[in-house]
Amino acid sequence: MNTVTGGPRDAYPARIIVLIWAAVSALLVTVNASAIAAYKFPDADDLLRLLQVRDFLAGQSWFDVTQYRMNPPEGALMHWSRLVDIPLAAMIYILTPIFGQQSAELIALVAVPLITLLVCMMVAGRLAHRLFDRDTAIFTCLLIPIAVPVIHQLRPMRIDHHGWQLVMAITAFSAAFDENQKRSGWITGLMLALWLNISMEGLPIAAAFMALYALRWMIDPGQRARLVHAMVALTAGSIFFYLVTTKSWMPIVNYCDTVSPVHIAIFTLGTVLLTLLAYLNPRGRAALVGGFALTGTGALIVMLSMAPQCGTDAFSALDPLVREFWYDRVMEGKPIWHQTPVIMAQILAVPMVALFALWKMHSRGGDNILPSDTILTAAFLVVSAFALSLLVERSSAIAALIAMPFAAYFIRQLLQRARGIATFPKRLAAMAGIFLLLVPGHVVKAISSVAADQSREVELRTAMKCELSKNLDALNALPASDIMAPLDTGPAILFASHHKIVASGHHRNDLAMRDIIRTFTGSEHEAHAIITRRGIEYVAYCPGLYEQLVYRKTAPDGFMVMLEDGKVPAWLKPVEMDGLGGVRIWKVTR
Repeated sequence: MNTVTGGPRDAYPARIIVLIWAAVSALLVTVNASAIAAYKFPDADDLLRLLQVRDFLAGQSWFDVTQYRMNPPEGALMHWSRLVDIPLAAMIYILTPIFGQQSAELIALVAVPLITLLVCMMVAGRLAHRLFDRDTAIFTCLLIPIAVPVIHQLRPMRIDHHGWQLVMAITAFSAAFDENQKRSGWITGLMLALWLNISMEGLPIAAAFMALYALRWMIDPGQRARLVHAMVALTAGSIFFYLVTTKSWMPIVNYCDTVSPVHIAIFTLGTVLLTLLAYLNPRGRAALVGGFALTGTGALIVMLSMAPQCGTDAFSALDPLVREFWYDRVMEGKPIWHQTPVIMAQILAVPMVALFALWKMHSRGGDNILPSDTILTAAFLVVSAFALSLLVERSSAIAALIAMPFAAYFIRQLLQRARGIATFPKRLAAMAGIFLLLVPGHVVKAISSVAADQSREVELRTAMKCELSKNLDALNALPASDIMAPLDTGPAILFASHHKIVASGHHRNDLAMRDIIRTFTGSEHEAHAIITRRGIEYVAYCPGLYEQLVYRKTAPDGFMVMLEDGKVPAWLKPVEMDGLGGVRIWKVTR
C-alpha cells in the first residue's frame, strides 16, 4: 500500500513533540496538584491497581492477582493483567530507597500516565508525519490534549489499563499503513495480543483489524501476507503473554473476561487455516470467501464447544440483582443515547471531523493528498472504533485518538483559510468556530447548565458530607476488622486502612456484591442475617455518594435508608472518634 503523500518530507519533529508533551504534562500536574497530594484517584479501579502493585511489592506472587482483603476469608479474584503493574512496580521499587515509599508512589502515579501520553503523542505524530507533513504531526500532538476522552485516560493518577489500551490502539493503527506486510502484520498482531491480555475490551477492534486485512486480501491477493503475519503474531503473542501471567495450564479455566485457552485455541485454528489458505492462494474470489467462512465457522465451533458461555458477553453470568443495581448503572459502559449531551458531544467530535476529512479527501480522486487505499484503510478502522464508541462510552478515547491525525490535517487546512479572512472580527469568529469543532462539549455544557435539569447534580452536591480520601485515616485507630460498606466506599477503606471489606464494583466477586446490595436495600432482619453470617464487625459508609442515593430511591424502606434517617437498630453501636469527618461507622454488637 502506498503511503507517499503530497506533504514535504521534513525531519520528524521529535524534539518539538517532546516540548509539547512537557508543557502539557506541567499543566496537567498543576491542575491536578490537589488531587495528587490527597491521593484522590479518578476511579476506584486506579486505587485498586495501586493496591495490587503494593501487594506484589510486598511479596504476593506474580501469578496471584487475588485481593485478599476483599471477600474474606477466601479473597476476591481479580481479572487484571500483571503486565500493567510492571511500570508502576518498577518505578516504585527503584525510587523507594531514594524518596521513601509514599513519595515513590506519588511519582509513579504521576509519571506512568504521562509516559503513556508521550508514547501516544509520539506514535500519532509519527503517523501524521508519514501520511501528511511535519506541521500536521505537530498540530496532531497539540490537539491530542484537548480531546477530552483521550486526556481523561492519560492524566495523572489514571494508572489503570485504559492508557495502555490507547498505546496499543494507536501503534496497531499506525502499523496498518506500513507498506512492509510482514512488519505491519507482526506489529499489529503483537499489539493486539498485548491489548487483549490487558483487557478483552480490545476484542472488537482486533476483529476489525483482521476483517480489514481480509478485505485487502480479497481486493489484492498480493496483500495476503499481512493477514497471515498478523494472525501468527496474535497467536504467538497471546500464548506468550498467557504463559507469563498464568501460573499453569492446569486446571484449565475458560474465562470470558480475559484471554483463556479457548481464545488461544480460536487464534491458533485461525492461524493454521489462513496460512493454508495463503499457501493455496485461490484465484477466485468465491473460493477466498469460502476459506474465510470456513475459518469463522471453525472458530465458532471451538468457542461453543470449549466455552459456550462466551457466546454472549463477559457479564452474562452476573447475578441479576448485581446487574440491576450495579452493572446497568455503570455509565461508561453504556451507549451514547444513555449519555448526557456533554458526553455525547465529546464522543462525536473528533471521529466525525476525521470521517468528514477522509470523505473530502476521497472525493478529490486522483488530485488527493493520500492514495485511495490509504483513505479507505483509515476510514474502515476509524468507523469501526467510532461505532464501538457509540455502543460503549469508554471506547470513545480510542476512536478519538486514532482519528486525530486526519482531524488535525483538516482543522489545520481550515485555520489556514481562516487566516486569509480580511476582517478581524470575522477571522476571529471563524477560528473560534473551527476550534469548537473539536471541543463542542464545552458549548453544550454551557447551554445545558442553563436549560437542562440539573437536579441530580445539585442533589449529589448538597448530599455530599464527607470526602473519603481525607477522612478514612482515622479507621486505622480501630483494630483490623471486617467492614460492611457500599461498593463505592469499599476501595477507599482498603486504601486508607488495614481493614477488610466484602466487595467493590468488580464483577468476578458478584456474589459478595449481591450481599452488599441485599444488606443495604433489604430489611433490618436481612441485613442482620448477612452481617452475622459474614462475621462483620463494623458497618460504615460515606453519606451522599451516588450509590446511597440509588438505594434510597429503589428501596425507600431498606436498611440504608434506616441508617440515613437515624433509625439505627439496637445491634449497632455508633463509633465516635476524631478524624472520621463525615464518615459514619457503627460497631456490630453480638
